[in-house]
Amino acid sequence: MNRRVVLVLTLMLALVGGLVFFTVTHQRPKVPADADHLKSDDPQACLSCHGRGKPHARTKNHPLNDHCWECHERAR
Repeated sequence: MNRRVVLVLTLMLALVGGLVFFTVTHQRPKVPADADHLKSDDPQACLSCHGRGKPHARTKNHPLNDHCWECHERAR
């Protein structure tokens, strides 16, 4: 086999392996199990405190996503 083909296949295998490893080991951030966070599953309830300009606004590095439960998991 050509040396370039072997290199490309090795890089592709490493990339796929890395993605599989991340997918298997990644854990979704948990929402605290306190009274404030157990009130509602509605993302608008989350954004009433964590929205832009609110008392506990999300940090600058937080993804721009207003569908909280796509990433976060309720602590039980």
